[in-house]
Amino acid sequence: MIKVLLIDDEPLALQQMKQMAEKIPYFEIAGICESAFVFRDACALPKAAC
Repeated sequence: MIKVLLIDDEPLALQQMKQMAEKIPYFEIAGICESAFVFRDACALPKAAC
């Protein structure tokens, strides 16, 4: 299983990436971030929250 993190500031692009990633059986979406700032803040949280 490959964990992926989706990051994009465009909602439509993020939705399309999510739909594509869900079709790949060995991908597990570990998280979705609406911006690099959200990603940075999520990484500052305890490991279980990322």
